[in-house]
Amino acid sequence: MPKLSASDKEFRRACAVAVLQGIWTCHGDTLMNIAEQDEFAIALRGASRTAFQQADEMLRREQQNETSQ
Repeated sequence: MPKLSASDKEFRRACAVAVLQGIWTCHGDTLMNIAEQDEFAIALRGASRTAFQQADEMLRREQQNETSQ
């Protein structure tokens, strides 16, 4: 990923937070019921990774839309 401007970084973070909130809303009870601390940490890392992958895709699409206009 190329170097991001400050506004792109802010947009990416906001997208990641929104996706992570959605994951937590849908699966938070499952995450909280994981007995093993290691499994909980792995689940949180997976959710975070997913959130940033989705944020990167949203940023890519936004930049593509700006370029095509």
